[in-house]
Amino acid sequence: MDQWPQQFHRDYQFRLRGVRDYNITLNCKLVPVVSETIKIAELDFDVVRVSETCTNARRQIVNTYWADADTRFIWKSVQRLGPELGQATIEIIRPYSG
Repeated sequence: MDQWPQQFHRDYQFRLRGVRDYNITLNCKLVPVVSETIKIAELDFDVVRVSETCTNARRQIVNTYWADADTRFIWKSVQRLGPELGQATIEIIRPYSG
């Protein structure tokens, strides 16, 4: 976890039906929360839950990641999709092998 960036910028692009596209830039910070074991498709994974808080003058977005502490591979995430769409939960069963 020491090699993860402490702070960074994230650019988001949104398209809403009937409204022109717009972009926002947020300042983000990653904070390791706790080591834990999660279950995905009957398999246990030892991970670190990481909270990503992204803010600017008008908004705050919080995403959560469950990552392998050594490889930084993210097995699960809960990410905000946009102002009207809420959040998506993504779980990886097997890493992409190319």
